[in-house]
Amino acid sequence: MSFAAKIFESFKAYTDEKFITAHLNQIFNQELQKLGIIFVDHSPIKVLDIASGPGDMLLQYLINVKCPKGFEVTFIDTNFVYTGDELGNERGLIFETLLSAQVEEVLPINNFCIINGRAFDISLGNLLAKSNFKIKDHAFNLLYISHGMYTIRSDGKKAWKVKIEDTILEIAGSILDTDGVAVIYNMASLRNTFLYFRIKYSRYKVNHKNDSISTDPSAMIALLCTKHSIPYYDLDFSAKLYFSNHIHEHQLLLKDYINHEKYLSMPAFTQDYNNLCFIISAKALNTIAGIGLLDSYVNEILSAIKLDKNGRWYLKIAEKMQVIASTKSSEKLRQKIKIALEKAKLFLIKD
Repeated sequence: MSFAAKIFESFKAYTDEKFITAHLNQIFNQELQKLGIIFVDHSPIKVLDIASGPGDMLLQYLINVKCPKGFEVTFIDTNFVYTGDELGNERGLIFETLLSAQVEEVLPINNFCIINGRAFDISLGNLLAKSNFKIKDHAFNLLYISHGMYTIRSDGKKAWKVKIEDTILEIAGSILDTDGVAVIYNMASLRNTFLYFRIKYSRYKVNHKNDSISTDPSAMIALLCTKHSIPYYDLDFSAKLYFSNHIHEHQLLLKDYINHEKYLSMPAFTQDYNNLCFIISAKALNTIAGIGLLDSYVNEILSAIKLDKNGRWYLKIAEKMQVIASTKSSEKLRQKIKIALEKAKLFLIKD
């Protein structure tokens, strides 16, 4: 397992973010079904998961919703560990996730396609041409992008802002079914929250310009949808990244990057170390120690963390659930999406 993958698995173990988004999405889907949207057709539901990772979160989004005809799912990711190789010689984690789901009858998946590719660098239509479903325009009933837009980079052909714009226009214009819904999860860069520190401490090396890599895609998406009259709705919520109870005792150890390997034999230190690495885009802490930023980074995190009602230290993760409909969708559908989001919001209030 790569360093980045290991750090990501640690993040999932110490955050409630995945739990919250899974339940939020389940309630949203259930409300859509009650309102007669998507989950009432007599044919399989077509789902596209972009930047899917190992595919486990998509299963969490879709369970607890009745779908007699099942799902046809297309996964897109850049990591061959997840997708497997293109020749089919080696299966990836997505295949293992789906196999396990079918054996355990977690979700009725009739068919699936796994594509390795950079969804934000080329046309989605061209990338989907690799699918064995023979996908046409306006094919997908559901589309998900969960925290997949932070690594979009500018290159010699396109700035990252243009790449996001092209992606959103294509999703709303030709990828979604006329009654389809796209759900995008992004963090928001509120001061002293997760993304605020990621932007501040991990975007410094890319051409020495913060503007060359996407920083706050949620704000960009909201602006683009207004600009292009794309049906758009959102829901703000927050999650927590938990540190050990010894986080303040680890302050000096976290700054002592030369001896990190020695300290990693302590589970509590490992939790705090991995959290700090994940915040800066799954980079080892010595990457910012070399340019004199580690001390200030550790100090700022310790000033930002808070105690929850159970006495656990956490850093707030400001989140946004963004929902987009097709530009060809009816006004009736758009009003129903609003109602479903309001119902989902009650879960957050109750929680």
